[in-house]
Amino acid sequence: MRQPAYHEPRVSFTIALLIVNAAVFVVQLVVSNSLRGLEIQNTYFALSLAGLIHGFVWQLLTFQFMHAGWMHIIFNSLAIYFFGRPVEIALGRRHFLTLYLLSGVIGGLVQMLFAFLLPSFDGAVVGASAGASGLVAAFAILHWTERFTLLIYFIPV
Repeated sequence: MRQPAYHEPRVSFTIALLIVNAAVFVVQLVVSNSLRGLEIQNTYFALSLAGLIHGFVWQLLTFQFMHAGWMHIIFNSLAIYFFGRPVEIALGRRHFLTLYLLSGVIGGLVQMLFAFLLPSFDGAVVGASAGASGLVAAFAILHWTERFTLLIYFIPV
């Protein structure tokens, strides 16, 4: 019989990511009420080619926790919630967090490559979409034999 691990935290990293994303979004809403606050968000925390050129490398992490609106955070949070926990259980907490953050960084770098090559792609980037996509891809690789039903606009697929 396996003994319970009392030293493990009760909150999973999946839930912790959702809490951090929600907290940062609330801060964004409060700060964006002023024009100066919005300018600071876009200049220093949202990922942009200009920011990286100026040496603001922290943008590769900070942009992953910002969102452009309610629908943006809701759909990213749903993807993290539904696919994050099974991936976290399969990979472990440390590898799960590494996968999530590294997926976001790689997605941001790809976006910045396009911004560099095609000026029409230039602009501030925010969101957990790349990290969430990394979790979806990991879930698909880890559970490739499982069948599940996905509802798209209430149509089962």
